[in-house]
Amino acid sequence: MQALVDVIRATGATQLIAAPGFDSTGFRGFDAPFYLSDSNIIYEAHPYFDRAAFGSARAFLDRLGPFLEHLPPGFRYAVEVRNKAWVGQELLALLKSRGVALVLVDLHYMPHPADLAASHDLVTADFAYVRLIGDRQAIEARTGTFDRIVLDQGPRLERWAELLTGLQTRVRETYAYANNHYAGYGPETIRDLARRLGAE
Repeated sequence: MQALVDVIRATGATQLIAAPGFDSTGFRGFDAPFYLSDSNIIYEAHPYFDRAAFGSARAFLDRLGPFLEHLPPGFRYAVEVRNKAWVGQELLALLKSRGVALVLVDLHYMPHPADLAASHDLVTADFAYVRLIGDRQAIEARTGTFDRIVLDQGPRLERWAELLTGLQTRVRETYAYANNHYAGYGPETIRDLARRLGAE
């Protein structure tokens, strides 16, 4: 993987690179971190946590803390949590103490980040990281091709625009990514959000 990153950078490209990370069932911990030498890279990890190892938020935090402590300096990190019961003051305090961003995720079974922001300070780093993921089954029931918007997410995007506008003075940069399963066509979803933010 490092050789691939080196080849991409040798062309003069400086854009963000998304690198696949861990994808395993029965994931039990953060024992073998996968590092690349680059400062503009994202590790995408989709582990299915072993319920015996991560039966509670406390068990997750007890392993996450030491993992974050041993990450190499000089990089920016973000953690995405897809268990709504685990997003609370303890997680946010841990991330903030390490300067690690909480990924603000719009996923059908998670609370909208605007709702979380009503009772929590979601800024834990000097940047914001947003993922508009949506509901895979709902979108695939409407289309088999991802070339147009098939679900109006306007009201949710308006809430995003309000939230991100409020965060602008507290973060240096905001990275926002939209999955095709959010509304049917990721590029148009991002253009819509950018328009609402006046950032076209």
